[in-house]
Amino acid sequence: MSSAQVPADTQLSPLLSTSASLSTSISSSASISPSTSPSPPTSASTSASPCTSSSSSTGTSLLSSISPSTSPSPSKSVITKASAPAPFDTQTVGSVALRSSEGTDFFVPSTILTFDSPILKALLAQDKEGEPLKVTDDGFPIILVPELTDDAMLIFLHLVCPIAEREFDTLGDILSVLKAGKRLSLSIVKQRANASLESRLASECLRVYATGCSMGMEDEAKAAADHMLKTQIFGNPFSKDMGSDRMVAGVYHRLIYYLYKGGAVSPGYTFVRPLVAQPQRRSITNSDLTERWASHLDSTVLEQHPTDLLVYSSSDPKPTFWAHAAILSIFSPVLSTKISKRSEGETSLPTVISLPESAEVVHAILEFAYGAAVAFLYDLFTGDRTGIPLMIKVAQAAIKYAAPTLIATTKKVLQYLQASTPLDAYFMAVQCGWKAEARKAALAISDSDGPEYPYVACMEDIPSKSYFNLLKFRAEVRVKVKEVVKRLCPELLMSIDAMPKEPFLNVPFPFYFAFHFGSRSSQLAIAGSPEGVVNSAPTALDGKPKRKFFGIAVPADLSQEKMHELETAVSNAVGEVTLDL
Repeated sequence: MSSAQVPADTQLSPLLSTSASLSTSISSSASISPSTSPSPPTSASTSASPCTSSSSSTGTSLLSSISPSTSPSPSKSVITKASAPAPFDTQTVGSVALRSSEGTDFFVPSTILTFDSPILKALLAQDKEGEPLKVTDDGFPIILVPELTDDAMLIFLHLVCPIAEREFDTLGDILSVLKAGKRLSLSIVKQRANASLESRLASECLRVYATGCSMGMEDEAKAAADHMLKTQIFGNPFSKDMGSDRMVAGVYHRLIYYLYKGGAVSPGYTFVRPLVAQPQRRSITNSDLTERWASHLDSTVLEQHPTDLLVYSSSDPKPTFWAHAAILSIFSPVLSTKISKRSEGETSLPTVISLPESAEVVHAILEFAYGAAVAFLYDLFTGDRTGIPLMIKVAQAAIKYAAPTLIATTKKVLQYLQASTPLDAYFMAVQCGWKAEARKAALAISDSDGPEYPYVACMEDIPSKSYFNLLKFRAEVRVKVKEVVKRLCPELLMSIDAMPKEPFLNVPFPFYFAFHFGSRSSQLAIAGSPEGVVNSAPTALDGKPKRKFFGIAVPADLSQEKMHELETAVSNAVGEVTLDL
């Protein structure tokens, strides 16, 4: 019986026992917890538990010196980075300060800004009618333009103001200026930026798509995808922008699927965000985290073993978590060292540590450390896939902090995913650097009869190159298998040759195109798509039972000796294919 068929409680038992192995550490921590550690605060606005200090006065005061500064007063501005270059450094009567994403104020006469922008006109009118904008120290209204860096702001203002225009330096400048122009409804800015963008499509449409998606610009991403579809020119299948954080695998998948379908997708198809029909990631609020953490530590236990450690996420310090230094020190030697360094010289206040992971990941790490992640694991093993993106991040943290029990737990989760959803297993293994497990999952995906371009929710957090490497690996495997079948089964030579070429192999044009003449109008599709190939000639496989090797069909009635020879040759050939990580 496969692991997918094993009852959920049977599969869960080894994991839950591993996760709970440290839960008894609370009762034994009294002998090693600092006797002078203060009791956790008891006042809270959102949670009555003393172990969640996001709402406690003590937690707030402790973090006041380490959390990011609060937003500026509505009547004053934050200190700007530097003076804007001339002529935008001159403060005259009626000027407005446009503040860039870098904090620099560019002073522009309000009459120029409002001439072509009803949005800016309404904002400034609102400022005079009793709903004041923030102002600089000298009293000039501030309009935030977070889309624009200092350099992009200069290009933007040279388009708006009656002075010589500046050339766009980068694709990012074009898109950021266009985005600001659309939001502020400045027609001249939109016109010039669109013209520059159009000129870039011919030479770098893939980068336009990647950058447009990273900036949340759906129209521009679709324009780039349509240009690829119309011109059949793709350039290199993978650009440096796609390998960075700019483009995740989910965004890449939606492009590949769109091209694979020849643009014939359902109404409302989007590139920037997951489709409604696609699995969605689990979302959780800060208040959810604090309430859940509060429910784990019993007040009676805390009276006997008070908390002496405050943990928070440096990327989101609002939810803070009270914990026991002894338990986390047992859980992770890396955290033990971090706690020891922070606690040196501290005698009265609890130790405070920050972790760079998100608040949700920090919370999950603590749950596993205390053996309180039973519900999370149960959801995973009973078919709820929404927690897998979080599980992947937890697995990365387990390796980073050298937490042996958590690493063992994540390996067991990976084993389960290998049998149930190998695509999730592949991404988890790749993100953790587990090469053997990643290859095993990639082979399972390549040998699957599932969708040609499968999708899972964790792809919204995974670099696009991981998905590209998988598709490239699958294409190379299929080529190897075709060669074996043609050599050992020459009667299938015509059938194999009639199959479409594999995409993701040819550079610089990785997509091999075929035309489908099933109707009066030609439909463009990537070869490999069932819709993109017409094969009307009879083959040696017509009407016969088939067996597939990595998507390549052979007659199922081959002799036992021939089938064994084929299996061995296929296994050896596939073993020569390298999976890039």
